[in-house]
Amino acid sequence: MDRERARLFWVVVGAAFVVRAAHILVMTDPQINPLFARPIMDEAMHDLWAKGVLAGTWPGAEPFFRAPLYVYLLAGLYALFGTAQRLPIQLLHGLISAAGAGLAALCADRVWGRRAGWLAGFLFAGLWTSIYFSGELLIVTLATTLDLLLIWLLLGGEQEKREEPPPPRRLFLAGLVWGLSAIARPNVLIFAPVIFWYLLRQRGLARRSRGWLLLAAGLVLPILPVTAHNVLQGHDAVLISSQGGVNFYIGNNHYSDGRTAYVPGTRPTWQGGFDDVNAQAVREEGHALKPSGVDRHYVKKGLQFWFDEPGAALKLYAHKLRLLLAAGERSNNKNIYFWRERSRVLRWPIWLGWAPVLLLAVLGFYRRDLTAGRRFLLLGTAALYAFSIFLFFVNARYRLPLLAMLTIPAGGGLERILAAVRARRWPDARGGLVVAAGLLLFSVVPDGLHFAENKIQADPFSWHTLGNTYAAAGKLDEAREAYERALAINRRYQQPYFVWIEESLYTGLGDVLLRQGRLGDALKLYGEWTRERPDNVEARVRLGDLLLQTGHTDEAAAQFEVALRNDPANFGAQLGHAWILLNNGDAGAALRRFESLLRQQPDNMRVLFGSGLCLIHLERLTEAQRIFEQIMQRQPDYWQALGNLAGIYERTGQLQKAYEAYRRLLLLRPQDDTARRWLAEHGG
Repeated sequence: MDRERARLFWVVVGAAFVVRAAHILVMTDPQINPLFARPIMDEAMHDLWAKGVLAGTWPGAEPFFRAPLYVYLLAGLYALFGTAQRLPIQLLHGLISAAGAGLAALCADRVWGRRAGWLAGFLFAGLWTSIYFSGELLIVTLATTLDLLLIWLLLGGEQEKREEPPPPRRLFLAGLVWGLSAIARPNVLIFAPVIFWYLLRQRGLARRSRGWLLLAAGLVLPILPVTAHNVLQGHDAVLISSQGGVNFYIGNNHYSDGRTAYVPGTRPTWQGGFDDVNAQAVREEGHALKPSGVDRHYVKKGLQFWFDEPGAALKLYAHKLRLLLAAGERSNNKNIYFWRERSRVLRWPIWLGWAPVLLLAVLGFYRRDLTAGRRFLLLGTAALYAFSIFLFFVNARYRLPLLAMLTIPAGGGLERILAAVRARRWPDARGGLVVAAGLLLFSVVPDGLHFAENKIQADPFSWHTLGNTYAAAGKLDEAREAYERALAINRRYQQPYFVWIEESLYTGLGDVLLRQGRLGDALKLYGEWTRERPDNVEARVRLGDLLLQTGHTDEAAAQFEVALRNDPANFGAQLGHAWILLNNGDAGAALRRFESLLRQQPDNMRVLFGSGLCLIHLERLTEAQRIFEQIMQRQPDYWQALGNLAGIYERTGQLQKAYEAYRRLLLLRPQDDTARRWLAEHGG
């Protein structure tokens, strides 16, 4: 690389990194972004898996569900900086993203010259989704930069002639980068027909050239260890990862909206959804399945949707095409517009999005001075990548690599506009202007009329996420404020997907109120919930528990009765009914119910505690003693169990044990009058 090209690369990388570093530094503030220290969803899984690599617990004895390159990179960064040092790790993500801007500049420079290179590089540097995702523990930043590096290697170096085959060394490097990109995001393998045709027809690589072997060797080298793990450790024939079939079904079923990563009939949490997906496949197939079998099961289900409902499938794909070309960015794990607004860097209205880059890219593709070979490579890779998104589902994270690829022709398109303004004439085919204008209208107008995700004042979901994060960190006032804001927003705007978070939101807020000692407010909250959702079993159980705690036994019994009528197998409702029986003096019936529940959940402390109380009421003190001692072994701070155990020791003449238990109880609960009085009477 000559000095001028090196200067182009490093200046663009530097400018892009400054912007990304500024955003990352802002988002480290726990008042702005508490999720920086407590990642959720995919970020949380990457964090967990990377720590598992260091601990030797990941990967396990199963094939990779997700392509593993990013997890190993993250594990390496954790080994270098420590798992608690998120900032330097995230800044390196910013540097990787900034390198993508430099590569976009080099690609455009290679195709059209220095001015187009500067413009393409700065277009990439200013992509707001690229800046945003550089602050996340996600695969997309690494995959995007690897894809651009692959395109740059295929375009050739400055000493190569357009019509000559690439040197063997460059072909090997291109294959190696391609393989690395594949074990980050496997859909990049879809480039194969474009790369083959480009090298064969446009670069003149002979069919029997050893260059093909070098390209293939480079491609296989990173993939082979992944496949070897899947076969030898996972005992399953999986090339890279086993998630493709599930993702295909997500984007090809009757209930798909073309953008939401959700399998019908599964829980909306990451681990819960993963477990349900596997259980559902096993249940429907009627026998145990390996991960590859689960993968094939969902591919078949997705294809079956096309056979059973071709009209609905075509309608869905028309909708996905609109989403693919739409100006608005569709979020996945969390609303990126909400978090963009919280960033003092990204909230500036100067950053580029999808629509202007698409417009400029079309003009770049229509340039008369773009050779057929390079047009084929740039347009072909972009089109195939778009198709790979189209097959599954569309969101901002999946679309970012495509957007990054389009900054290369966009740099050429912008350079053409500036030259045309100076020359006062348009040098290329007018059809390009028509196509660009048409795509711009198709991208902007529908979203201008209907897109709502950027209206963050109507977003209860992000406030719910904030509430969960604050609650986990012990910041109860902030958690309560966030939960209450989420409820207030939904009451005003009535979001259709609110049902996904409703139960978690009410229970989260209720738990915070109870931790703050605001029992009355919690009762009021659960009362409102049952009035709004009278058939919700969890609402009835929660309200019943609180009514029972406050001595309203009859009202509590009514709540548990309704809950059991709606869901006879509900564990919480059965447990509540057992407590009602005990409170009403029927210790024998209560004990039988508790014992039945213990068979379902042997380690449930509340059930064990209830069993112990029943045994006390039935004067079966020896058995009760064993129960409460068992509880204290498992949960040493369970002061209620300790108080009952001390009472049993006292009643059965085990005074030394009673003395020790009461002293321990006083340490756990200094305000306990019974313990203080007993110890005073017995010389404690």
